[in-house]
Amino acid sequence: MTKHILFPIILTAVVITILGLVSQKYQNLNKQNQNKTKLNLNKPKTTKIVLKDKEIEVEIAKTEEERTKGLSHRESIGNYQGMLFIFPQKDVLPTFWMKDMKFPLDIIWINDGKIVKIDENVDYPKENSQKNLTLYKPPTPVDFVLEVKAGFSRENNWQAGDVAKIPEGI
Repeated sequence: MTKHILFPIILTAVVITILGLVSQKYQNLNKQNQNKTKLNLNKPKTTKIVLKDKEIEVEIAKTEEERTKGLSHRESIGNYQGMLFIFPQKDVLPTFWMKDMKFPLDIIWINDGKIVKIDENVDYPKENSQKNLTLYKPPTPVDFVLEVKAGFSRENNWQAGDVAKIPEGI
């Protein structure tokens, strides 16, 4: 009689243990997938553009929040990297500043596939000067603004009139 009672109890314990292990494995996989999704959501969209004859990998700043934040709080960017600011319409007159920046930049103003102006070696504000920031504006309406590390424009001999090839639909 004891065997008849112990067998179902042991069998039930084994089934519960197996179900628990399967459930735990499923939960771990689900957490891993959620973490991957979060990482992909936080990863900035990038594309490649060509200025004159140089290909540059750019991070896209397309939303108001992304454009406002820009490259602030970062330590640096590399050669052949930058941030491309895209506006909801063509021919805008945006104003840029260096709030919370930690390194100098070249700001390249682009309209109709050509550079219209380059503000070179725009310095970042020192700790005590975050309130009275210098404002930077293009001389004419623009479609895009590109920020690259300071001096990169001069290194590549970029100047007003040079061609900027930016993929459509970004």
